[in-house]
Amino acid sequence: MKNSLPSKDDPDRYEDGELTDDSQNIFPITKNGLDTVTVKKVDVDGDGAKEKPVAGIATLQDDDAWQDNDDVPMPLLGEVQDAMKRAYVQYKPNDADFEAGDNNDSVSFDLNTVTNEYKSGSAQNSELAATFDWDSQSSNSDDYWVGYILGAFQPVYNHDGDPNSESNKLLGYRIVGEGVATFVEVARDYGAHDGFTETTGRKNAVVHELGHQVGTYDSHPVTKFDVSEANPILYTDDYLHLIRNSSSPN
Repeated sequence: MKNSLPSKDDPDRYEDGELTDDSQNIFPITKNGLDTVTVKKVDVDGDGAKEKPVAGIATLQDDDAWQDNDDVPMPLLGEVQDAMKRAYVQYKPNDADFEAGDNNDSVSFDLNTVTNEYKSGSAQNSELAATFDWDSQSSNSDDYWVGYILGAFQPVYNHDGDPNSESNKLLGYRIVGEGVATFVEVARDYGAHDGFTETTGRKNAVVHELGHQVGTYDSHPVTKFDVSEANPILYTDDYLHLIRNSSSPN
């Protein structure tokens, strides 16, 4: 079936989504090209006969869990205390002097773009950085560290986990001097097809990106990531060394 897909959308980004035809019948999408969509036939009349969409205007919906006007949830910080403790960094989530604050619930939405705005050291970072609001950065010192995490939906389209076969999925990203972002929809997509839960992916993304920020380094791997919910998310020995020798987050 032909459809006017934006040329920026990579093949199969609507995989596992839905097509709604001109008669409001819904069909599962199996794949798409830049101007074609393949769907599974469905029994629209309940008579056992599988039918294809009717001719006319069709709408497409990808498999993203959050839709228009939904609120992106806060980053999950549940693994931070144990991970940082092993680097001799004290983090007390229930202590007023150490707790994480919900700084801004009204961050403007920046549509994921065609260009790779996350290229390290590039001016393209400015589009993402413009949504950051790290107004506590001035409190950073050698013995009192302040980090910044933006809970975001998903990154640029070629790293967002759509299609499922996309290899370079971004669970999070750091911009030096600005903060880090973690992407909830990528954690959901990643987990659904790689054997762990969205919650585990989101927790790992926070520990991972904070490791970059407080370790002030962008090398990999950052964490010893085990997909089991029962195992804590810990830093690698190299990152424990980087964090222990860091002056303050960046």
